[in-house]
Amino acid sequence: MFKSKFVFFAICVALLIGAEKVGANDQSRVKFQFCQQRFAKLIRISCEGISELEIMIMAEYCCENQCETKKIIEKCQLSF
Repeated sequence: MFKSKFVFFAICVALLIGAEKVGANDQSRVKFQFCQQRFAKLIRISCEGISELEIMIMAEYCCENQCETKKIIEKCQLSF
């Protein structure tokens, strides 16, 4: 009896830990997508004549590497 309660408790704890990790991953993914959207909007406004694919690549790079918005604008103005 004791062994079965312990196994049940262990399974419940494992499920709760797994659920927390999934929730944390979802939250970080949402934050990353918000970051991408924000940078994509800035890049669209600052860089004329750039393709949508290039915008998304630059936005992803900026979110991963914490770009400064001032530097993005400077690069766009120098490139075009």
